[in-house]
Order: sequence, then C-alpha cells, then structure tokens
Amino acid sequence: EICSHWGALYGIEWSLSGSLLKPQTCHGACMYLDESQICRFASGEGLVGQCFAQKRTILVPNVEQACGDFVRRGSALADGIRSLILICRTHHVLELGFQFGVTEDVAHAVEALPAASYKSPAGIKTSPIVAPPPFGVLLAALCDRLCLPRGCRPKVP
Repeated sequence: EICSHWGALYGIEWSLSGSLLKPQTCHGACMYLDESQICRFASGEGLVGQCFAQKRTILVPNVEQACGDFVRRGSALADGIRSLILICRTHHVLELGFQFGVTEDVAHAVEALPAASYKSPAGIKTSPIVAPPPFGVLLAALCDRLCLPRGCRPKVP
C-alpha cells in the first residue's frame, strides 16, 4: 500500500507521449498495475483521457457502478479497488485507487494538495509551483500531510 492509513492501494502518473497518455510512474503492488502498464489513452478516451481532455478531476466513488468508459474495471474489482480519483495536471493525469469508497471531500483535499499555495511569513501569497514535481515527490508530500501524523509511511522508490 502507498499509504496504509488512507487505503490508497496504488498511484499511476499518466503522461502525454506524442498524442497518447501512457503510464510514466506506477506505485503499489497489485495486478491492476500490470494491465495499466500496457494501456494507452488518447485525449478524451477512457476515464484517463476524459480527465485530461476536460481538465477536471474525476471521482469514481464506486467502481462496481463505473461507466463503460472505465476499461480496466474488471481488473480493478479483482484487486479490491472500490474507488478512484483522477486528477488532471498540465501534461499528466494522477490516478489513485482506494480500497474504500472515497467521498467528494476527500477527492477535493487530494486534488488541492499538490498545487496548494503557501503564504510567506510576511503574509504575501505566493503562486503555486508552475512545474509540478515528480509523482513520487507529490505522493510522499501527500502522505506526509495526511498520514504521518498517524504513523504510516509512504513507499517511494
């Protein structure tokens, strides 16, 4: 597990390569990642491509009831994945899978963390980082904020 407290079973960074989104980085240990490694999505195709094309976060609160656009649904269910969050960034999509039903509140919290703005000690609001750090760094930062107070540790290569 990436972060045992939140139940995130895996994380995938889908990056644009030419005209297709393909997995650039995967974290976790489940069979679902094996199928994901061979998948490619055009902008607008499947949930990953829709997230990228529409430039919006997609929450799948219940994988069992996911639409036909979720082509890896069978593998997700076989691995016990109950919900997904897909978050669009400039040139990539971050996909996180959970073993429990994720609410909109959790999805918004996860979505906000990587691009959060911080205030300087003088009270001057600074801009978010323009070029996001690599997925592993984002994942570690997310777990630092959400999990470390509770004692779990992310597994980052």
